[in-house]
Formats: sequence, structure tokens, C-alpha cells
Amino acid sequence: MLNDFLLPQPGSPAIIAATGLRFHLAEDRIREFLMGENLYGEPSLALRELYQNALDACRLARARREFLGQPPVPSAADRPSIEVEQGVDASGRGFIDCVDRGAGMGLDELTNAFCQAGVRASDLSARIAEAHDFASADPPVVLWQNSRFGIGVMSYFMIAEAVTVTTARLNRDGSLGDLLRMHITGPADTFDVEAFGPALLAPGT
Repeated sequence: MLNDFLLPQPGSPAIIAATGLRFHLAEDRIREFLMGENLYGEPSLALRELYQNALDACRLARARREFLGQPPVPSAADRPSIEVEQGVDASGRGFIDCVDRGAGMGLDELTNAFCQAGVRASDLSARIAEAHDFASADPPVVLWQNSRFGIGVMSYFMIAEAVTVTTARLNRDGSLGDLLRMHITGPADTFDVEAFGPALLAPGT
């Protein structure tokens, strides 16, 4: 055998030299990889991820309204749309705003998908149940989603020092959820979710 030279001394008892081991991810290095050009190639592709997430939200909003038997475009204010603006604020700092009138996010999506690299919102139990209901409808409600791996959010920090997310969820019953906001000063920093009570106008992010 190739490893014949890796033999213990005759009569040597085996002892446990270390216990309770398991594989761990080097968090800092994995985060750097998910944010870096090694994965995406070009920093500008972060804009594509931003747009695709907004597109998924708009498609989900349409699907929820279709499932409820509502018009897919109930009013101009609620019409699914995406707007992207790039500019410089009053302090001279560059910014990119992406505003979608899609399904928005609730606390479950923010804490258990948006903030969890590798977890898609469609992986959450509530979304799995919703997908089953869509498929069981007569006729079935078709929902196409771009997200595959749940890591696109990390790419935002390829082009931004900080990220602010303001969102209100279109609930499954058609009602509006709370207006929520997060300000993330860096991918390794801690942050809070602020809640401002029920949203007044429309869902979106």
C-alpha cells in the first residue's frame, strides 16, 4: 500500500489527541471571496445582482396578487416597477438608489435570508408553503425567480461602503407589513432592524 510508511510503533496504544472537531468556514476569507472579483469578475456586476433582486420582488408581488384574484396592476401607485438612480449627495458622497415596488421584505426575510449568505428567501418555510399554494391554484400561479444561491447581497459591498435597506412587505393576504429599515456600515459589522409601524402607501424596497 502507498501509505505503508505511515505505521505506528508496534504496541503503541492510540490516544485521543483532540476531540469535538468539525469543519469550520474561515468567515473573514469567505466573506471577502463573496464580495470580491474572484467570484463576480467585475464590480459592476453587483448592479446586476441589485436589479435581479428587485425583479424577483416585482414578480413575487404580481404572483401574490394573481393568487388573491386581484388585478396584477391594481393602481398606478402599486404597479410593480424598478427605478435606479446614481448621483452624489449633499456631503459629496456617491450613491446608488434602487427602488422597487415589489413584494418587499418582512422581518423573517431580512433576518433569515437577506442577512444569511447562502440562504435564499425562497428557502424559507413560509415561502416554500406559498410556492406550494401557487402550484396548487387553478390555474397554477407561475413564479419565475432569478436568485439561485442567496449570496448576491454580499456583492453590494464591491461598490459600496455602506448599504441602507428600507422595505415594506406585501403580505400574502394583500395587506401591508411594517416599514422596516437597516443601515449596514460594513459586511462584518453588526446592525439592527428598525420598525416604524405599518406602511401607509405601498410595498417595496
